[in-house]
Amino acid sequence: MKDIAPQLARILLVYDRNYPIPPGLLRATELAATSLGVGLTGGGARNGDELEARVRDFVRESNGGLIVLFPSPFASTHRQRIISLAAAHRLPAIYPLASYAEAGGLISYGVNTPAMWQEAGSYVDRVLRGENPGELPVQEPRRVDIVVNLRTAKALGLTLPQAFLMRADRVIE
Repeated sequence: MKDIAPQLARILLVYDRNYPIPPGLLRATELAATSLGVGLTGGGARNGDELEARVRDFVRESNGGLIVLFPSPFASTHRQRIISLAAAHRLPAIYPLASYAEAGGLISYGVNTPAMWQEAGSYVDRVLRGENPGELPVQEPRRVDIVVNLRTAKALGLTLPQAFLMRADRVIE
């Protein structure tokens, strides 16, 4: 986020208040923010109206950005509303899945869901060939993708550094 908006001083974390935040994810986010001198504000909400109120309160001060921490039923249900709020308030935002960037969000940074399904398919194959599911190792996602929407960057008045664009797995123009 600091690569694309160096003036950033505060981040609103959007999450579902009915869905617990994975402690490791929250701690890693807090450590990263501290190391960059960025303040975090909790933007947990139970519904769309509560989310809008959190965003309205947050944008009273300048130099803010928004991060949807992880995919959840709330984030999926309100995906377009979250993207629209970020655009309306000119907040640079990062989302957890490529589908957000494809729908008009600025940047997604998250697991490659199709790759995960392919890996799951190999497990199904192994079980169908007779392997004991209880003996198969638990695997974590192997691939994290960055997807950048340049149309959204332009609408927000952001010029993304070439070095950042080169790290992207996909750029939407």
